[in-house]
Amino acid sequence: MHPVYAELHMHSPWSFLDGGSGLEALVRRARELEIPALALTDHNNVCAAVKFTSLCQAYGIQPILGAELTMEDGTHLTLLARNRQGHASLCALISRAYSHGGRLTPRLPWSALGIEGWAVPAPDGGRTDAPPDARAPVPAHGLLCLSGCRRGVLPWLIRTHNYAEALRTAETLRDVFGRDSFHIELQEDFTPHCHRVNRELARLADHVGVGVVATNNVHYAVPEDYPAHEILRCIATKTTREAPHPDKPLNSERRLKSARQMADLFAWRPDAVVNTLRIAESCEPALPGREDVTPAYPLPHGHTDAAAYLRHLVYNGARARYGCVGAEGTVPPMRAHTASQRIIARIEHELRIITELGYADYFLMCWEIVRWARRQGIRATGRGSAADSCVAYCLTLTDVDVIQRNLPFARFLAPGKTPDI
Repeated sequence: MHPVYAELHMHSPWSFLDGGSGLEALVRRARELEIPALALTDHNNVCAAVKFTSLCQAYGIQPILGAELTMEDGTHLTLLARNRQGHASLCALISRAYSHGGRLTPRLPWSALGIEGWAVPAPDGGRTDAPPDARAPVPAHGLLCLSGCRRGVLPWLIRTHNYAEALRTAETLRDVFGRDSFHIELQEDFTPHCHRVNRELARLADHVGVGVVATNNVHYAVPEDYPAHEILRCIATKTTREAPHPDKPLNSERRLKSARQMADLFAWRPDAVVNTLRIAESCEPALPGREDVTPAYPLPHGHTDAAAYLRHLVYNGARARYGCVGAEGTVPPMRAHTASQRIIARIEHELRIITELGYADYFLMCWEIVRWARRQGIRATGRGSAADSCVAYCLTLTDVDVIQRNLPFARFLAPGKTPDI
């Protein structure tokens, strides 16, 4: 029977100084190898989620979103989003890691996963003194957990012959994520101790009653991209190509491999390959579609329609900005002149398009955000083509008078375009 394999551990250039191939090159190669599903697991971020999803859809591949998180002790843990709720949980955990460790060295406290009392020593001297707010548990709903690469806590404990601690750790992760949502990763990359560690990990999985899953910790699409990956790791470790370093690759095995190659590597444990497809089939789309997902703006008492409330605010702002415009588009007595009519016509034109395209709530939220920021003493203003909107000017989102400068609204918003304020 022809084997089927889904790659559930892959890095792109968004794993900074660690991804040797572009996103499209990775997805295109997966298509060539007839890989039905790919999981993107960049280090501590989901920055490429939208682009990755679009590319996978274009190439007919199921996208799975995830991340390889760096824990407070320096070990790695792979998390996959089973659905939209899982993606939200993953984003919350990533935010927690950055709030704890900082922009350059994000570290997720184990307690954020509801795991307390860890006694695992930090293999890289990682920080283990997270402040109380960083230690509060984040609900891990909708997440699948894989035990990670060679820098995962379980492989590290096995390599250091700490079997009792490895057993306790595996049982804890199983209990936190659930028996069906936690798998122990096996990676045959021909590095020192690889074969021994994999067999110990497989025995550990059997002992605690969880599945094993084969991944290849992909960092580039084809062997020809290995030199680029090697150079990136030299930059990251500040070493020359000849200088050894534990965080530099030893060979070109971390490429996308076919189902047959993976089946041959794991002939001693075929369920590890079979489980890749089972996991992929359990995952739903983690990102919303192209439909509008703008939430409804909470209208104040006495207002029931977002478009009407937006009109009210815009004309209040127009009176403050121009002075020659009355309430709701009227022209004050003794002030009727061409400028007033021109301003009102422009506002009405913009409001009609904004309302027809369903962006009234969006403008109200932008107005609320900018108003709040300014009350806090934070400088805030619109950007880019938002300066072409008279509505944005009247709401004080921008400070460019589109009437005086004769700026076209269509450059900012028109059917088929999305506003970006």
